Amino acid sequence: MAYAALRHSALRQVGLIMLEVYAVTQQGKDSGSLGIWSDEHISPLQKVVQAIHDQGSKAGLQLWHVGRS
Repeated sequence: MAYAALRHSALRQVGLIMLEVYAVTQQGKDSGSLGIWSDEHISPLQKVVQAIHDQGSKAGLQLWHVGRS
């Protein structure tokens, strides 16, 4: 979901906004998932979560791993 859509949902005071499919390792990533396996991923994600929190909503994160090949 795009940043603007997440922010819009938060503005409507949705209680929980789920950010979906964040891979926990680079090897467990598919072509459509984002990642959280590196410190480099923190700052961009933190901006999205802060925008959600600023509107009084909570953010959840769906962890993802596609398995072994």
